[in-house]
Amino acid sequence: MKKNVLLAIYTPPEFYPPTLNLVRCLSDDFNSVTVVCRNLLTPHWDFPANIRVIRSGKPVSIRTSEQWGFHHKIKSFADFTLSLVRAYSNQPSNWLILCDTIPVLSFSLIKGLLKPITRTWYHNHDVAELHTLRKGSVGWMAYYAEKHQFKNFDLFTLPDEGRLGYFPIAKLKGHRACLPNYPAKAFFQPFSPATAPLSCLRILYQGSIDQGHGLEEIMELLIQGKLGWKAQLVLVGKGNDDFIHALQAKAGACGQNDVLDYRGFVPYAQLPELTASCHIGIGIYCPNNIMNRTVGSASNKIYEYAALGLPVLLLDNSYWRERMGAYSWCFFTDLSRDSLVNQLNQMRLGFLEYSAQARSAFADTMNFENHYKQIFPYLA
Repeated sequence: MKKNVLLAIYTPPEFYPPTLNLVRCLSDDFNSVTVVCRNLLTPHWDFPANIRVIRSGKPVSIRTSEQWGFHHKIKSFADFTLSLVRAYSNQPSNWLILCDTIPVLSFSLIKGLLKPITRTWYHNHDVAELHTLRKGSVGWMAYYAEKHQFKNFDLFTLPDEGRLGYFPIAKLKGHRACLPNYPAKAFFQPFSPATAPLSCLRILYQGSIDQGHGLEEIMELLIQGKLGWKAQLVLVGKGNDDFIHALQAKAGACGQNDVLDYRGFVPYAQLPELTASCHIGIGIYCPNNIMNRTVGSASNKIYEYAALGLPVLLLDNSYWRERMGAYSWCFFTDLSRDSLVNQLNQMRLGFLEYSAQARSAFADTMNFENHYKQIFPYLA
């Protein structure tokens, strides 16, 4: 018999593609799925009919919420927690799913109200780093709450096994599993990959736009015409405004505005069509933090590229060589001029072959549904 699920995520699921994938899969296997999140202004997303989204508080932009003072942030957290309690009271659920640390803090405060039929699943998207959190903040309190609640979790999942060492796994009450941030076949397969780049090769980067992703180095090649053929750098996402403006100014100063196509934030529902218009994906991570040191299957962008037939450019180091070196559609660069020119030329010349191989890897194994099926027996 199908049951009910209550999922709590502080930032709306529209900003977390893996959560959208999870919610859709859950809607196939449970009578109803209720999602509780904050009322941040979000792009439109069509949820299945048996999914209800409850947004706490008054509508506000993410940028505004980040600029709030301490008392306003506490009130926002309290509204979120109260909405979670109300949602559970209206329809007790068989599973409570907590996505990231702040919902875990809410759980620590309300767990005494849950009925014995409810089991708890904690899924962590992003490892919290204490040195980045202001003492006394909601995030700081959530960091410590997480460490004390593993004894209450019936299931713990995370997108990459390399992150296990950052959690008190020995205290875990139930099972643990890996649920990679792979894209969903149901969402990506209907889109067709680009044809061979006959006139202009489009190199795509999607994510937080800043230093450390090889964007300056690739821009320099394009401006100077070092590749010997026409190419364009496509940037999708938000990030460091000064960095973005500097790239635009550099292209303009050289009379090469057409080498840079900056799209800004693109709603996830519109992203596959844009991605499918490109030929190469940039999956380079240089900053040395926990997230980038363990980003292997936690990076949805790399596998979204593959889903639409884009070979991927990665940083040449032991981590990525070990993880992705067996895939012919993955290419490695140290970001030097010679390395970039060589790798981009190889990707262009063998594009159709590499595109088909990337698409096949997605269809066979690197898709969300494949790994969700392995976790579902824990939920039955």
